[in-house]
Amino acid sequence: LRVPSSLAGNVKDINGFSNFTLGLDQAGKVYVWGYTKNPLSGSDLSHLPPALEGGAVRVAAGYDHAVAITPQGELVGWGNATQGQYPTDLSQIPGGRLDPARVDQLACGYQSAALVYEGKLYLWGNANAMLNMSALSEETARYTEETGVGVSQVALGSFNAVALYEDGTVTSGGVLGKQSTAVSSR
Repeated sequence: LRVPSSLAGNVKDINGFSNFTLGLDQAGKVYVWGYTKNPLSGSDLSHLPPALEGGAVRVAAGYDHAVAITPQGELVGWGNATQGQYPTDLSQIPGGRLDPARVDQLACGYQSAALVYEGKLYLWGNANAMLNMSALSEETARYTEETGVGVSQVALGSFNAVALYEDGTVTSGGVLGKQSTAVSSR
């Protein structure tokens, strides 16, 4: 997958998960390339939503969907949303709106997405596909509440996710699918 020539040398962010890649240039323009048509849903990820006409500050590519954050703090998703791949409601976020400067990370996976905002992890999507979604959400909320140590980053795979805390420890919420190995560095 070749980076568009107008993005080369001007990359602010680049992110891919499956057959397509998203890029963001220094001015906030969103680029999409690769195989962008989803044969199952009929969606074409190269067709950006109108909310992104003014650009974005963060982008993330998933298996069949994409998410972005606008400079005004709007979380925008496009592509397939039949499994809740992107939220339509930010009621979990204090104030119901994002401050782009306080977003630590935006990530996508297989029918799922995540936001690390002010050290807190927000996950959404298909909990039947991301097998540890509930456990990871509960573990990170509990650990942050008990220790005051926030989440720094999250990595979403095809069926599981792991979180990195600000203190350097890693957790999967106590489970990695049905396996009982390498569940935490604590």
